Amino acid sequence: SSLSPDRSRRSAAMADSSDSEASVDECFLCRDGGELVLCDYCPKAFHRACHIPPLLDIPRGKWRCCECSAILYKNKQRCGECTECARTDCGKCPPCLGMKKFGGDGKRVKEPCVRRRCRDM
Repeated sequence: SSLSPDRSRRSAAMADSSDSEASVDECFLCRDGGELVLCDYCPKAFHRACHIPPLLDIPRGKWRCCECSAILYKNKQRCGECTECARTDCGKCPPCLGMKKFGGDGKRVKEPCVRRRCRDM
């Protein structure tokens, strides 16, 4: 298998960048070169087997590495780009019913509306 054209273009652009945290010529975890998958949200690259969890296939479209996903999870943020993030609250699921705007007490459950669960989280 090979890297997608988008990832190849991104690789070339990042190789020219002087302020990247990690080299696109080596895996962020094992520091070896080879066929690498590049994160679309940071300068890190990974072998499919080194990524946590391992990647069975090369991701299609925008891809967030395990490091970026962990930061999002820790900060409890949404990516803001997927269809789910753009939806409005349903007003009917348990997390919504806990919100003041839907008649709840405002002590909202820490989960988002079932319609707004980010697929990148």
